[in-house]
Amino acid sequence: MQGELKQQKELVENEGLPINGTYLTIVLTVDEDSTFEQISENKLGWFILSTMFPHECKVSTMHFKLKRTMDNKEIVPSKAPMEFGCGFRRIVVKPTFSMELNAAGKNDKYKYMRFLRKDINVIATAYCPIIYQPCKIITFTKGNSGPVGMDVVATGIVLPPDPLKIILKRIILTGYPLRCHKKKATIRYMFFDPKDIKYFRPVELYTQAGHRVSASHSYF
Repeated sequence: MQGELKQQKELVENEGLPINGTYLTIVLTVDEDSTFEQISENKLGWFILSTMFPHECKVSTMHFKLKRTMDNKEIVPSKAPMEFGCGFRRIVVKPTFSMELNAAGKNDKYKYMRFLRKDINVIATAYCPIIYQPCKIITFTKGNSGPVGMDVVATGIVLPPDPLKIILKRIILTGYPLRCHKKKATIRYMFFDPKDIKYFRPVELYTQAGHRVSASHSYF
């Protein structure tokens, strides 16, 4: 979904959608009589019509910018089940929380967060159906305080889908220092499985003193 804004603009132009504030006349053709009975039984006298763009039925890596509500005191960990209300759509996801490294949001990297904080804006990332901007969202978690068993946790907006965003997570490894030479160090008992060495081999590891550790030459 690279060039999402350009693609969204082309869809609007091709579909011929009207400008905001334009009055429309919609003619409905319904074959089933039961549908008319349901409309007539509606005490409010109105119903909702909705549609989606062609690419909104696909899935991608979506990012949401959230702000905690002041009333909710619940601790929400990362990757916890949540329900996102985006317009007329409801999606259940397990988002990963992170923080923007740049205030302007132009950085391609996010810093991983374990919990949904209240003092800053949090980025929630999830693999879900594509949602175009602008769209405001409201998030829920299961609880007992609400009339329907759902508590409002946060509100926010939808960010453009970008699967190339990197979420940085700091991991601390422990081991026994065997030898130190200038800027290199050999740490023993840091890995106990060949799969772990293969996983950390392309990553640069450093000690607290600033020595570089090579995962391919570590001792078991």
